[in-house]
Amino acid sequence: MKVTASGNRGSVKVAVEDSGPGVASEIEATLFDRFTRAGVARDRVAGTGLGLAIARAYAVAHHGDLRYERGSRREPVRRGAAVGVGSPYRWQARPSRSCKQSLLGEAIDLLDGVAAFVWNEERHYVAVNEEACRLVGLDRQTLIGMLVGDLSPDGAAKDMERVRAGGVTDGTSSFTRPDGELVEISWTTLHTRVAGLPYMVSLVRRRDS
Repeated sequence: MKVTASGNRGSVKVAVEDSGPGVASEIEATLFDRFTRAGVARDRVAGTGLGLAIARAYAVAHHGDLRYERGSRREPVRRGAAVGVGSPYRWQARPSRSCKQSLLGEAIDLLDGVAAFVWNEERHYVAVNEEACRLVGLDRQTLIGMLVGDLSPDGAAKDMERVRAGGVTDGTSSFTRPDGELVEISWTTLHTRVAGLPYMVSLVRRRDS
């Protein structure tokens, strides 16, 4: 049994190859169909013929594929009285949408020096990254549910008017941390949607950083 893996342009390819007699040409077209069994497996080996069908279904669910490739006869392997050409199976998949979203979420959560705040139309924070907690001086549980502008002298009223107008909004402002430190910031707020609902994302940095 030989297993190899390679990656290229955001995809991964895994090849599994053995030195058996290979797959009979007459069943290659139905090899991944449910209940397909052939040769000695049909009479001597317990099973249902669902293995490859299920394996391919998993590959397709992850935006990939599983296929059989007839082995090369240039280096035949003798197995008993039969000349084997191997049975290479190749599985290839690209990251699923949910996987990409997970990677994006982790990347934003671990941003260094840039605080990320996600908030809804009611101006409540619904998600923040680690840098946001460090910037504000509050833990994530405390920040979630707070109103945007709660720590600003005027509640960020003028900035809210600009942001609600839509598009990408840049600005500078200040707020006071719970420990009394006055923090000057620059920020960019963008409009986005999650599960069809509108949200805002604010990316914030200290002005002295």
